[in-house]
Amino acid sequence: MRYLYWWRILHKKISCKQRLNQLIPRIFTLLNCVFSNELDMIEHFFWECPY
Repeated sequence: MRYLYWWRILHKKISCKQRLNQLIPRIFTLLNCVFSNELDMIEHFFWECPY
């Protein structure tokens, strides 16, 4: 199971707002993190967000 997470991280398949905006831009227009108000990318989602 943990290999699935690493595979998804390495292949950028995690559903952060940046990825969701690429898939469904009409719905996900704001790319900021809900908690820290920074750009929500995979790096931010796992390592940079303090929350």
